[in-house]
Amino acid sequence: IEIRMRSNSPRNDLAVGGVITEIPTGAHATISHQYGVSPGQFSSGGTSGVGADGRFSINLHPGYVRLLAQCISGDAVLQSELVEIRVEASGSDNVKLPLVHQTNGTMSGALEIIGDSPSSLPADKFNVQLASIDGGMSFAPLSGVVSADGTFRITGIPPGRYRLYVRRMPENAYIKSILVSDLPAKDGTLDFSLGVPQKRIHITISRNGAEISGEVRHADGGLALNPNIAILLVPEPDQNLQVQTSGVRDGRYRVQGVPPGKYNIYAVDARKRAVAARINWPGGDPDLAAAESITVVERDRLTKDLKLVQEEVDAHPK
Repeated sequence: IEIRMRSNSPRNDLAVGGVITEIPTGAHATISHQYGVSPGQFSSGGTSGVGADGRFSINLHPGYVRLLAQCISGDAVLQSELVEIRVEASGSDNVKLPLVHQTNGTMSGALEIIGDSPSSLPADKFNVQLASIDGGMSFAPLSGVVSADGTFRITGIPPGRYRLYVRRMPENAYIKSILVSDLPAKDGTLDFSLGVPQKRIHITISRNGAEISGEVRHADGGLALNPNIAILLVPEPDQNLQVQTSGVRDGRYRVQGVPPGKYNIYAVDARKRAVAARINWPGGDPDLAAAESITVVERDRLTKDLKLVQEEVDAHPK
């Protein structure tokens, strides 16, 4: 086997650099980046420190990158604007990121499990988390532990739009509703673009989620044993539901805690395109066209065998 290097292979030595300004004396700033091949589509990233002079440099492939500078000085949080630039053959070394004081908010609320009293909630078990929809970045995970009386609190929330998740829920439980001052959160989204409002969040959990399981096979009928295969359960349009995902083990899968509704279900190879990238891909995942429709009601226990979607080589949109 002879392996030859191609001179026209994508480069990964394009430098994107610049300087972070307004760093307080004695403080240390960090630079966070998110990278993607298309505008608004980011699938990787990282955070690193910068020099005493505030200068930074990151090596990337051609594509698009978001940059965010952050710094903690005493009790003050400083942050730059989120900057998105195109990484071209010449690179870029003149990005300027001035730091300003960040006004972050606090969200408080209560969690209820239908059929359970607040006193039955085990302390320090459930965890409410916020995930940025707009690709926002933060120093620490935005999360809060649910106390024994069902209350929780999340601090340091930057302006932006978020999805809310509850971790460590009971088996087959799902989020039935999210209310912001007694009004349903539209599309399950918490819009804090103008700051976190002084309103209380109420989360209702139901234990009556559905369960879907089955086998995944290749086109030739053989079991799909690749551990990188993922199951996606994508809600049909106009439904206030989130995408559900699951892995495959020994050719079988099981998705638990599925809320009632109509979905498209399909199996894909996550090595060809990451699950997170598929969910957020502009225009939707190209492989969604090969999905099968399924209707789920509470407490369903459905069996659905799937065929692995055979992705086209040039399926990635430009």
